[in-house]
Amino acid sequence: MGLGDGKFGPDNKLTTAEALALLEKFLGTKVEKGAGSPNWVKDAVNAAIKNNLIKPDQAKDISTKLSANRGFVFKLSDDAFKNYKLPSGKTIYSTYHSDTVPEDTTAEDDTVTDGVYSEEGAGTAP
Repeated sequence: MGLGDGKFGPDNKLTTAEALALLEKFLGTKVEKGAGSPNWVKDAVNAAIKNNLIKPDQAKDISTKLSANRGFVFKLSDDAFKNYKLPSGKTIYSTYHSDTVPEDTTAEDDTVTDGVYSEEGAGTAP
């Protein structure tokens, strides 16, 4: 996923179309190129609809001009994780997300420790 000129632009702001393409790449969804169409955004949107990442009425929010703010990226990801089917037939949330705490843990086990999070940086995984 780049700028089309062999460059990546890691410090550039993300557009809604780029955010969608990034999510598709992360999930491994197949984006088929339209017959004779060099329009990657149209191809990405069609693949997203086909794979239940977005609903058809959400296509209007995908653009190479609109910035992908935090709210957009969260909603895009949340909807995809609720609706996208893995090869197992389950969604990402039904496979990996649980709203319950296992009985053998305590509330203390669910807190973030100093070694995991810092205000200065990304922190490390436990």
